[in-house]
Amino acid sequence: MQSGQSKYLETMQKLTADGVLKLHGDRLLVELLETGEKKTKSGIVIGIKPSTPNVDEGQIAVVLAVGEGYYDPDDPTKLIDLPNKAGDIVIVNKFQLKHCGELFDHGDENKVAMVSQSNVHATIKDLNALITVFKG
Repeated sequence: MQSGQSKYLETMQKLTADGVLKLHGDRLLVELLETGEKKTKSGIVIGIKPSTPNVDEGQIAVVLAVGEGYYDPDDPTKLIDLPNKAGDIVIVNKFQLKHCGELFDHGDENKVAMVSQSNVHATIKDLNALITVFKG
């Protein structure tokens, strides 16, 4: 899979447009993208992970669908739209994901997850440029 390319995005856009799938509140359905970490056939994990166990670990993901937003705490009649939309590439808190890939392919159980907007750390406008910068 190329950087930022989603296996499910087109299907999810159709399902949300047809009203088959509607997320509530500040929820986002995301597809997790491959990171630099790989697992060998024997189960050995190869990659770099933070040495501090309590650090929020980020995961790059593609937004598949978004909820309708959340109500302003100062004005409960005002609905605030979420800043992300389907197709955005984001960094989410890896430890706040609710995996729901079992609804899709059996081989992708951990690739599709639900997350709250408050656990989206950043939106990436150009993933390939970002990768190029960090590769040096």
